Amino acid sequence: MHKISLFKTNDIDEALHLWYKNHLKYSNTVSLPNFLPDGRQNLENYFTERIQNEHAIILKENNKILGYFTWIQFDFHNEKSAFCPIIGHFGDDEYKEMIYTVMYNHVSNEWVRNDIFNHLWMIYFEDNFLKNLVMIWVLVHTLLMLV
Repeated sequence: MHKISLFKTNDIDEALHLWYKNHLKYSNTVSLPNFLPDGRQNLENYFTERIQNEHAIILKENNKILGYFTWIQFDFHNEKSAFCPIIGHFGDDEYKEMIYTVMYNHVSNEWVRNDIFNHLWMIYFEDNFLKNLVMIWVLVHTLLMLV
């Protein structure tokens, strides 16, 4: 059975490996993106800060990481907001819909409890499955608001 918990420091190595493997599917290069000048250390620092702020969850099944979701919290025009960069999330392809649905439901409920109503989430342009999944969520949410 899968379980959501807070992302821990000892999860960083596996999470980075999974994200990098995913990154290679959507990138034409084996190097880290050039917006990460310090490479791996910069990514580790990102995760460490999210863990310290408790802005990181992880979904595991039998101690295997299925996915994770992390975010940066900030004020945007005096409103609490959350930003999830491209490194900030991963979902195993085998159960991608379930993983992202479970994680997004969890973090979005947490955001609302903390008066965070704005969020921005970066995804790879070529990740059509995730783009379509997000569009379905938006459509369902919009229809529910009309009822």
